[in-house]
Amino acid sequence: MLSFVPFAFTGVCSMEMKCISGDAAKWTAKGATVVGLDCDSMFASKN
Repeated sequence: MLSFVPFAFTGVCSMEMKCISGDAAKWTAKGATVVGLDCDSMFASKN
């Protein structure tokens, strides 16, 4: 599953990633790999 998110520290990013993290186990149990993609530098994405 690919998730394209806007830049870090936006309300959309925080809410979307919370939902993805909460459901990741369900997707991996079905054989999916969960990957999140953003446009931030590795320093902004570290947290």
